[in-house]
Amino acid sequence: MKHRIIDSPLGPLTLVVDADGVLCALYNEGQRYFPEAAALGERDDTVAEDAVAQLREYFAGTRSAFTVPTAAVGTAFQHRVWEALAAIPPGTTPHLRSSGPRVGVHPAPHVPWVRQRDATRSASSCPATGWWGPQAP
Repeated sequence: MKHRIIDSPLGPLTLVVDADGVLCALYNEGQRYFPEAAALGERDDTVAEDAVAQLREYFAGTRSAFTVPTAAVGTAFQHRVWEALAAIPPGTTPHLRSSGPRVGVHPAPHVPWVRQRDATRSASSCPATGWWGPQAP
């Protein structure tokens, strides 16, 4: 594992790559469940160039979908959640009532899953892990 830190309109972002150089996590500073420094691996500001370029384009308003290969590390349930989040069209706010059955949870009223696509929130974020989700279709 290696990581790099970049500046963004959201504050510093930490991008983590696996041994093959594939993006496996993205964290924002101060978020809940930020991993210990040792879990991030060595800092290397040359890794994840494609992800950095796409994030810069996204924050500049010239990109709305990510095509960077990812290798998210998580449970089967987390992967189902990330896949469901990636399927939500940008700018929409579906409710757990409609999305819950796709990931195997009991629908509860008034629990929105928001997938924001603007400069104030991360795209397809998973608050439990910090993962920003697989690339959009």
